[in-house]
Amino acid sequence: MKKLFLLCSFAMATMLASAQVYVGGEVGFWRGNTNTNNNGGQYTSAVIAPEIGYKLSETFEVGTTLSWNHKYIDADKSADNTFEVAPYLRYNAVKFGAVSLFLDGGFAFNTTKSSADGAKAANGFNVGIQPGVKVNLSNKIDFVAHVGFLGYQYGEKSV
Repeated sequence: MKKLFLLCSFAMATMLASAQVYVGGEVGFWRGNTNTNNNGGQYTSAVIAPEIGYKLSETFEVGTTLSWNHKYIDADKSADNTFEVAPYLRYNAVKFGAVSLFLDGGFAFNTTKSSADGAKAANGFNVGIQPGVKVNLSNKIDFVAHVGFLGYQYGEKSV
Protein backbone atom coordinates (compact mmCIF):
# COMPACT_ATOMS: atom_id res chain seq x y z
CA MET A 1 0.00 0.00 0.00
CA LYS A 2 2.86 2.36 0.84
CA LYS A 3 4.49 1.64 -2.51
CA LEU A 4 1.26 2.42 -4.38
CA PHE A 5 0.84 5.69 -2.48
CA LEU A 6 4.47 6.64 -3.16
CA LEU A 7 4.10 5.81 -6.86
CA CYS A 8 0.94 7.93 -7.12
CA SER A 9 2.67 10.80 -5.29
CA PHE A 10 5.63 10.72 -7.71
CA ALA A 11 3.31 10.58 -10.72
CA MET A 12 1.35 13.61 -9.47
CA ALA A 13 4.54 15.54 -8.70
CA THR A 14 5.88 14.80 -12.18
CA MET A 15 2.68 16.07 -13.81
CA LEU A 16 2.68 19.25 -11.74
CA ALA A 17 6.38 19.92 -12.35
CA SER A 18 5.92 19.84 -16.12
CA ALA A 19 3.36 22.70 -15.89
CA GLN A 20 0.94 20.85 -18.13
CA VAL A 21 -1.83 20.79 -15.51
CA TYR A 22 -4.46 23.52 -15.48
CA VAL A 23 -7.20 24.39 -13.02
CA GLY A 24 -10.26 26.57 -13.32
CA GLY A 25 -13.93 26.46 -12.68
CA GLU A 26 -17.06 28.39 -11.92
CA VAL A 27 -18.70 29.87 -8.84
CA GLY A 28 -22.12 31.44 -9.22
CA PHE A 29 -25.11 32.75 -7.31
CA TRP A 30 -28.48 33.85 -8.66
CA ARG A 31 -31.59 35.24 -6.95
CA GLY A 32 -34.63 36.31 -8.91
CA ASN A 33 -38.28 35.81 -9.76
CA THR A 34 -39.75 32.66 -11.23
CA ASN A 35 -43.12 31.66 -12.60
CA THR A 36 -43.14 28.16 -11.10
CA ASN A 37 -46.76 27.01 -10.89
CA ASN A 38 -47.77 30.58 -11.87
CA ASN A 39 -47.06 31.83 -8.35
CA GLY A 40 -44.27 34.28 -9.24
CA GLY A 41 -42.14 33.36 -6.20
CA GLN A 42 -38.45 33.91 -5.54
CA TYR A 43 -35.81 31.55 -6.91
CA THR A 44 -32.28 31.05 -5.55
CA SER A 45 -29.49 29.11 -7.23
CA ALA A 46 -25.86 28.55 -6.24
CA VAL A 47 -23.22 26.60 -8.16
CA ILE A 48 -19.65 25.51 -7.44
CA ALA A 49 -17.86 23.76 -10.32
CA PRO A 50 -14.08 23.26 -10.08
CA GLU A 51 -12.26 22.03 -13.19
CA ILE A 52 -8.90 20.32 -13.64
CA GLY A 53 -7.17 19.24 -16.81
CA TYR A 54 -3.95 18.14 -18.42
CA LYS A 55 -2.44 19.52 -21.62
CA LEU A 56 -1.41 16.53 -23.76
CA SER A 57 -0.06 18.62 -26.65
CA GLU A 58 -0.65 21.97 -28.35
CA THR A 59 -3.73 20.44 -29.97
CA PHE A 60 -5.29 18.19 -27.30
CA GLU A 61 -6.20 18.56 -23.62
CA VAL A 62 -8.11 16.23 -21.31
CA GLY A 63 -9.98 17.33 -18.21
CA THR A 64 -13.02 17.06 -16.00
CA THR A 65 -15.45 19.28 -14.16
CA LEU A 66 -17.09 18.35 -10.86
CA SER A 67 -20.08 20.53 -10.05
CA TRP A 68 -22.60 21.01 -7.28
CA ASN A 69 -25.74 23.05 -7.90
CA HIS A 70 -28.29 24.05 -5.25
CA LYS A 71 -31.73 25.39 -6.28
CA TYR A 72 -34.38 26.68 -3.87
CA ILE A 73 -37.88 27.96 -4.71
CA ASP A 74 -39.39 30.04 -1.89
CA ALA A 75 -43.06 29.53 -2.77
CA ASP A 76 -42.80 25.72 -2.88
CA LYS A 77 -40.27 25.54 -0.03
CA SER A 78 -38.45 23.01 -2.18
CA ALA A 79 -34.73 22.54 -2.67
CA ASP A 80 -32.84 20.50 -5.24
CA ASN A 81 -29.17 19.51 -4.98
CA THR A 82 -27.43 18.29 -8.12
CA PHE A 83 -23.96 16.74 -8.38
CA GLU A 84 -22.37 16.29 -11.82
CA VAL A 85 -19.12 14.87 -13.16
CA ALA A 86 -18.20 15.81 -16.74
CA PRO A 87 -14.94 14.55 -18.30
CA TYR A 88 -13.97 15.90 -21.72
CA LEU A 89 -11.35 15.89 -24.47
CA ARG A 90 -10.55 19.36 -25.83
CA TYR A 91 -9.43 19.85 -29.42
CA ASN A 92 -7.81 23.24 -30.05
CA ALA A 93 -8.90 23.77 -33.64
CA VAL A 94 -7.78 27.27 -34.67
CA LYS A 95 -5.45 29.85 -33.14
CA PHE A 96 -5.34 33.57 -33.98
CA GLY A 97 -2.55 35.07 -31.88
CA ALA A 98 -3.83 35.12 -28.29
CA VAL A 99 -7.28 33.79 -29.25
CA SER A 100 -8.00 30.15 -30.01
CA LEU A 101 -11.20 28.28 -30.86
CA PHE A 102 -11.77 24.79 -29.46
CA LEU A 103 -14.24 21.91 -29.27
CA ASP A 104 -14.87 20.02 -26.04
CA GLY A 105 -16.16 16.51 -26.71
CA GLY A 106 -17.36 14.57 -23.73
CA PHE A 107 -20.15 13.30 -21.56
CA ALA A 108 -21.62 14.16 -18.18
CA PHE A 109 -23.51 12.23 -15.54
CA ASN A 110 -25.61 13.97 -12.89
CA THR A 111 -27.82 13.03 -10.00
CA THR A 112 -30.38 15.28 -8.30
CA LYS A 113 -31.94 14.89 -4.87
CA SER A 114 -35.07 16.93 -4.12
CA SER A 115 -36.37 17.90 -0.69
CA ALA A 116 -39.98 17.41 -1.80
CA ASP A 117 -41.92 14.83 0.22
CA GLY A 118 -41.51 11.36 -1.25
CA ALA A 119 -39.07 12.51 -3.94
CA LYS A 120 -36.49 10.03 -5.13
CA ALA A 121 -33.13 10.83 -6.66
CA ALA A 122 -33.22 11.59 -10.38
CA ASN A 123 -30.34 10.83 -12.73
CA GLY A 124 -29.39 12.27 -16.09
CA PHE A 125 -26.60 12.35 -18.63
CA ASN A 126 -25.49 14.10 -21.79
CA VAL A 127 -23.10 13.33 -24.62
CA GLY A 128 -21.97 15.94 -27.10
CA ILE A 129 -19.70 18.73 -28.25
CA GLN A 130 -19.32 22.20 -26.77
CA PRO A 131 -17.58 24.80 -28.93
CA GLY A 132 -15.66 27.51 -27.12
CA VAL A 133 -13.10 30.29 -27.21
CA LYS A 134 -9.90 30.69 -25.17
CA VAL A 135 -8.13 34.05 -24.81
CA ASN A 136 -4.55 33.99 -23.53
CA LEU A 137 -4.39 36.94 -21.08
CA SER A 138 -0.82 36.15 -19.96
CA ASN A 139 1.62 33.23 -19.90
CA LYS A 140 -0.23 31.71 -16.93
CA ILE A 141 -3.84 32.96 -17.27
CA ASP A 142 -6.47 32.14 -19.91
CA PHE A 143 -10.07 33.26 -20.21
CA VAL A 144 -12.28 30.36 -21.38
CA ALA A 145 -15.93 30.50 -22.49
CA HIS A 146 -18.25 27.87 -23.97
CA VAL A 147 -20.88 28.69 -26.57
CA GLY A 148 -23.81 26.26 -26.76
CA PHE A 149 -24.06 22.48 -26.80
CA LEU A 150 -24.58 20.05 -29.68
CA GLY A 151 -25.52 16.57 -28.55
CA TYR A 152 -27.99 14.43 -26.64
CA GLN A 153 -29.34 15.06 -23.13
CA TYR A 154 -31.49 12.79 -20.96
CA GLY A 155 -32.88 13.43 -17.49
CA GLU A 156 -35.37 11.77 -15.18
CA LYS A 157 -37.88 13.76 -13.15
CA SER A 158 -37.60 13.46 -9.38
CA VAL A 159 -41.06 12.26 -8.36
